Amino acid sequence: NQHPELVEKLRDHLAKWWERVGPLANEEQRIIIGTEHENPTKLSGTEWLDVFIDQQNQIRRGAQKSGYWLIDVARAGEYDIELRRWPKEADGTISGTLPDGTGTALPITQASLFVSGHNHLSIGEKRSYQFEGLTKQVKKEDKGASFTMKLKKGPTALHTWFRGKDTILSAYYVYVTRKGDSK
Repeated sequence: NQHPELVEKLRDHLAKWWERVGPLANEEQRIIIGTEHENPTKLSGTEWLDVFIDQQNQIRRGAQKSGYWLIDVARAGEYDIELRRWPKEADGTISGTLPDGTGTALPITQASLFVSGHNHLSIGEKRSYQFEGLTKQVKKEDKGASFTMKLKKGPTALHTWFRGKDTILSAYYVYVTRKGDSK
């Protein structure tokens, strides 16, 4: 109430800005991975398509939300994909709290990964009506779960999950590192 002219000016500016960007808000935006400009590439839940984690309190509580990333693989090759619940700099374990004791521990025992359009299992490993992605067991001391796989160049979707007793959520952070080009 003290500065109504300034409030009106700011509202007008916001309305004009939203007119420009509003139509783009729901367009799919792919994250480019595998370039020399950002290797590794850090993905976070704020970039999930449609569902997202946009507050640190949600991460600290261990909000059971699942989303996926639309990515564009710049170069075909071998990639290391590390799934994490906490960012590397926080140094927390997948199932535990942060080192300072904050955050909620979760009974996570498995990490899974699926990249659309890629074969993760050999024909001999496939079973009818079975998940066809990659899964690893998570130990109490694990800070990340790493998967190494060959990715094809082009657009795809990256899906991740952490599972445990009465628990399922996507990895909040993923670090993707291109290790080498395909031959």
